[in-house]
Amino acid sequence: MAEYCRDCSIRYLGPETAKYAGGLCKRGETTTMLCEGCGDIVDVDHEGRRVEKGVAMNRALPDRDRWIGWVALAWILAAIAVIGGIAAISMAGFIEVTRPNSFGRMETVTEPNVFIWSVAIGQAVSATLLAALFSMINSIYKNSCDQLKSTAYAEVREGGDAASEQRSGENGVRLTNVSSQSPLEKVLYAGCLITRLNDETVESVDDLGARIIKGPNKIEFQSPAGESDTKWIHLKPGQPLLVQGELAKIP
Repeated sequence: MAEYCRDCSIRYLGPETAKYAGGLCKRGETTTMLCEGCGDIVDVDHEGRRVEKGVAMNRALPDRDRWIGWVALAWILAAIAVIGGIAAISMAGFIEVTRPNSFGRMETVTEPNVFIWSVAIGQAVSATLLAALFSMINSIYKNSCDQLKSTAYAEVREGGDAASEQRSGENGVRLTNVSSQSPLEKVLYAGCLITRLNDETVESVDDLGARIIKGPNKIEFQSPAGESDTKWIHLKPGQPLLVQGELAKIP
């Protein structure tokens, strides 16, 4: 698992916020994500960790496919038991018994071998019920994992919504023009409302320049449609941003 993007070396936000992208990761799973800094594909943290601001927060989620191998084995054994039962019945399921007929003469008749039939049917039914029980338990386990995953992601979203509510009513910088030469041009455009830069409030373009640090910078903003988003981008103190903006209230 790569915690850093191959190109911009910015730590990506984990599965809760990163955008899914087509492609295969090193483990061969089609769950690669886009780097929040430059948009390049990075490897997924398959254990569910969320990496932000250089700190890995363990949000390990259980593997929903953990018992699928045992379920498959149980059904294979059930199939073998059924096939074995059929074979046993075909080979020894009937026996010839000598008994007198109504005329007093001895004759040979074929009768079911009760013991063989009982054993064959018993093992087939038992193995099938055991496999069905494994499948039911595995299904319950998967549903529990899905619910836990949904709850974990909901907590992250609620945390982000709460932070947005706390910033409501504060001032931000609404961009009126973003030059094509601006280092922010890849992530921001005219109409975006910058609410915070590196977790600090901003009220002017000058504030943007003053809040810049060397290395990854965290930019929180709202799109013209009012959707909140966060991007990371490499900047240097004193680097011209080549943007124009005005003071605006955060809705």
